[in-house]
Amino acid sequence: MKYIHILFFILCSLPVFGAPVTPEAALTRLCRQNFSRGQCQVKTLRYRISEIMTDSYGNNTVYLFDSEDGFVVAPADDALPAVLGYGDGEMYDAAGNLPIGFCEWLQYISGRISDIAARGNAVIYSPSVGEAIAPLCTTIWGQGEPFNLECPEYDGEKCLSGCVATAMAQVMKYHNSPYQGKGELTYRAGKIGKDIYTDFSQYALDWENMLDDYSTSSATGQQRQAVAHLLRGVGGSVRMNYFPTASGADVNDATQALLKYWDYSDDIRYMRRGWFTLHDWSRLLYDALKNYGPILYGGFSMSSAHAFVCDGYDGEGLFHFNWGWDGKADGYFAIDFLNPVVKDEPWKTGYNNSQSALLNIHPRLPDNPGTPAYAVWLDSYYIIPATGYGDASSHILHPGDSFKMTGQCDNYGPFEIPAGSKFATVFRSVYDGTAIPSNIVELKSDFRIYSSFDSEMKIVPDGLSDGLYSLENDFYIDSSGWGHGILMPGSTRYCALVENNGSDIRFIESIFSAKIEDADFPDQLDLNSSIVFHATICNSISRNIERPVRIELIQDGIVKGWSQWVDAALGPEGTMDLQLRVDNWTWKEESAPHAGDYLLCLSMRNTYGDIWIPMGHGKKVIVMDSAAIDDVKDEGNSCDAIYDLHGRKMSDDINSLAPGVYIKVNEATVSKIILPFK
Repeated sequence: MKYIHILFFILCSLPVFGAPVTPEAALTRLCRQNFSRGQCQVKTLRYRISEIMTDSYGNNTVYLFDSEDGFVVAPADDALPAVLGYGDGEMYDAAGNLPIGFCEWLQYISGRISDIAARGNAVIYSPSVGEAIAPLCTTIWGQGEPFNLECPEYDGEKCLSGCVATAMAQVMKYHNSPYQGKGELTYRAGKIGKDIYTDFSQYALDWENMLDDYSTSSATGQQRQAVAHLLRGVGGSVRMNYFPTASGADVNDATQALLKYWDYSDDIRYMRRGWFTLHDWSRLLYDALKNYGPILYGGFSMSSAHAFVCDGYDGEGLFHFNWGWDGKADGYFAIDFLNPVVKDEPWKTGYNNSQSALLNIHPRLPDNPGTPAYAVWLDSYYIIPATGYGDASSHILHPGDSFKMTGQCDNYGPFEIPAGSKFATVFRSVYDGTAIPSNIVELKSDFRIYSSFDSEMKIVPDGLSDGLYSLENDFYIDSSGWGHGILMPGSTRYCALVENNGSDIRFIESIFSAKIEDADFPDQLDLNSSIVFHATICNSISRNIERPVRIELIQDGIVKGWSQWVDAALGPEGTMDLQLRVDNWTWKEESAPHAGDYLLCLSMRNTYGDIWIPMGHGKKVIVMDSAAIDDVKDEGNSCDAIYDLHGRKMSDDINSLAPGVYIKVNEATVSKIILPFK
């Protein structure tokens, strides 16, 4: 009888399910965490409850604690971290009211926590991705005077410098570079109806005379002029649309400005939060802070957009943000809860949506201009014909047949992709990662930033070996090799199942599977000995994964053997430590010899197409079969007896046996019989 023992141990699950907590319990959690603010420990015992947010059922959702030292926002549910944000300064206006934007943010959090409690959903938050990094920027600059002294006027009033310019200028001040700009630019500022011309080569930047803090009246005229000159030059380089109450520019325009006019390195990267899981995004930010310095960050609230600076990390999952409002509300916040607290300025709301970041900002070195990288985002693509949602039928294609693959590639920069670069549909083996480009299209002209590219009709390539392949829209730029586009987590993906010596191909919608984070698989295994496989698997999307998993043995692209499956459940962006004990195997050909070289994969069952998708590339293993000879005993029969490798007695007629390996016992003599495949 075949059987399998499965042991699961969940040692670390990032998504957690929580329970309500009282204000006192929430404050106790703060004390227990003992988080730090800058160089000083927060005196949590000084905090008092000032606001309690509730849902429509009257359940507590969010607590706002206040003290002379600042504020702390805490959830009324222990599924979330003890702290969602904290900062310095007063929160209330003279009438005792909170800023409207802050109230909107509290309501937003309240709704999310209420939904979590009602649905019983797991909560996603990123654990620590590294040691603390103290705030890197010492500047606390804003958009008004003296920063806008050289900005244009409208109806006799100075325009604000703009948040993109203020954020970018603070990052440049951290590097104190460059001392001279280059190039020139003319554009139309539509709000004020003026042409703005800037000759950056005339911008000699006086870094030494720029102060960190202009809130006092002690700054000299030269010091005020130094920072105003910088802000005007930076604003011109990002095509600032000036206006007295709000000046605006695109965060991505800062990328081009830093490269073209201010001589910053080609290492710069433009990335969007929606392209990554929370943990991966946090890791990107942390590595950029650690290796290069402050990050230019952007986001949208319910009513406006804002650019600011990410310049620190508290070591416990919260990043430090400099909002560019003269130091007001600077503090540590969870990435998905970006909301500053600003007294008497209700338009300054939370910036949780459409987040983007400019990473790896640093000056260009004479002997190292940096390495360009391209942010090519792939929209969800669809294949016809394919087996997927709402279609259980099997569509078999053959080499040379056409199929339609609808998708879109968008170049988000920061560089144009040069003519001559190639785009292709790549068939990549899910077993060993071997990539086979097909349907190659060469660009006739430069692929400009913010432009799109797609070619729908494809041809099934010839020469594919049997196996399971993922389909990817990849690109080849210069000599850098085939590179991956960025596919949003959870986007539609497809696999190609190739069978019958490459003659039959089925496209199957592949539902996102968990991935192997770490594994301890043996180099060899004996089919007749129990074995325990160890692996840590992770879910990198923000929804549950609940599907069967099993061990597979692959040979020549074909799954030859497998263990019994077992259900695995992972919460959003969760991890699971797995121990899987296998005592026996099921084989595609039970009577065939099973010893040999294989790829061993830990695979998860796909929802469609009756396929199992490996959670990582396979490991080469040597499979041995020690059974049969030691297990078969002569029962005293003088006649011949024939057994299979499982010790089962077979027919004495060799001609009636299927191809495979058998054991023949004749009195005291034991020998092996090999019947080859015809």
